[in-house]
Amino acid sequence: MVSNSIGLTSHTMLNAAKNISAIFCIAAVFIIAGDMVFTFSEYYQTSIDGDVLPVVFPMESHSQILHDPFGLDALLKGDRYSGAGRWFCHAVVYSLFHEGYSFITTLVADRIKALFLTASIFQWINHWMMTCIIALYANISHKSSWKRFLFGCVLTIPFFQYNHGYYNAAIIDHSVTYTAFYAFPLSLLLLFFYPFFRSLFFPNPLFLSNISLFGIIFLGICVAFSGPLIPVIGIMVSGILLLLYYQKAINNESFFEIASLSSRIKNIPSLVKGMLIPFIIICAYDFYIGRFNIENVTTVTIAERYQLMLKGLIPYFFHYGLPYFYAFLIINFYFFKKFFPVQFNTRSFGILKLLALTVLIYIILVPLGGYRVYRPAILRYDVTMPLTLLLVITIVSGTSLLMDKLQGQALAAYSGISLVLLAVLWYQNLPINNSRKEQESMLRILSRANTDSVIVLPYSANFFSWEKISTPEKSYYVRQMLYDWGITKKPVVFYQK
Repeated sequence: MVSNSIGLTSHTMLNAAKNISAIFCIAAVFIIAGDMVFTFSEYYQTSIDGDVLPVVFPMESHSQILHDPFGLDALLKGDRYSGAGRWFCHAVVYSLFHEGYSFITTLVADRIKALFLTASIFQWINHWMMTCIIALYANISHKSSWKRFLFGCVLTIPFFQYNHGYYNAAIIDHSVTYTAFYAFPLSLLLLFFYPFFRSLFFPNPLFLSNISLFGIIFLGICVAFSGPLIPVIGIMVSGILLLLYYQKAINNESFFEIASLSSRIKNIPSLVKGMLIPFIIICAYDFYIGRFNIENVTTVTIAERYQLMLKGLIPYFFHYGLPYFYAFLIINFYFFKKFFPVQFNTRSFGILKLLALTVLIYIILVPLGGYRVYRPAILRYDVTMPLTLLLVITIVSGTSLLMDKLQGQALAAYSGISLVLLAVLWYQNLPINNSRKEQESMLRILSRANTDSVIVLPYSANFFSWEKISTPEKSYYVRQMLYDWGITKKPVVFYQK
């Protein structure tokens, strides 16, 4: 009788836990769905940046990269051109505003709206792809679970800064082109490395079939030729992974035992060596090809770049969005130190320390990557995005673990503090700034033009350019592209006044 009572109680408790878990998952889905609507409205109200046309038209200086994806002309002939070593990003932007735009126009009759939809859908997809990847990494040492994954996605939502915290903590750029050159390749790089990090915690790597293996190899080749950050980060993280697999292979023996070095290296899975070592070589090659990019500015010396970076170091890292991230880290550290100090001795924390050191070295090396006039202080959210992503993954991982392990008053206190911080972070995105409105009104004026006369547009905002189109001659590429997109019935000459 007693055993039956205990059995019924256990069964009831199990059902209650399942019901709570189901309710939580449903609530998480509704929160994510709501934020999907909110984030799409953010991106849909964003104007199209001045780098789209040079890549999409493309201008002469940008066309060679599409015909020479792997930089052979740079390697063999010493040719210099825009985007050297960044073929995949250029190809993505080019295809987005040709084939992608054409597809959207089959769904939306208004070609102007279709143009903004094309850009915003791409940014929105990148936003949620990065959200999912952060959630996967935050739970990388745990068994796969929809509950953990959804909770990771919900926690990640406030960390995407689009307004007040944008200056140093942005992940998705206001510019669709910069999104394609920074967040997009970084998300692909994280996706490429995920199976390797995952298999450090579980016995079987995630290469389940020849198809998935081919897919990861193809992804590695594409991502290696993507964006300015990838070659250096790819080399550094691949090196860290090989080091971690070597450490795993020695099975707690002396790390620096020279006599058995060869046999230990052999113990690293062949698949890991066979993929990461070629990836390092490809990234090194792409880094070399990137030296032939005509956009590199060499008039500012390396010493001057370091001076500029040091001068702006404290204002950059301790203003705007990042201090909120630090506050979250400090709170998590306090609760772990007080209640679960054993976590600081786990493999996860060891890997985290190694990656933090890698990111620190990367930031120290940033000035060696060249100088850009639009990045006068060297540091900006785009080049420090690896730090931002590491902070977010660390916070989401720690918060998930604490929410799972804490009980009673400690859980209530931590949950309250976390909710306040998350709400403050999310609120930083308000109000939504509509930068598309003026650009769209100028497009409407040009789309209705039925004259051969030069159209004078009011200068209230940049128009598919980073600067004012002050003369009719400067409108050449814009008017040709608007005609190609079918927005105007013929190339309309214009300037801004």
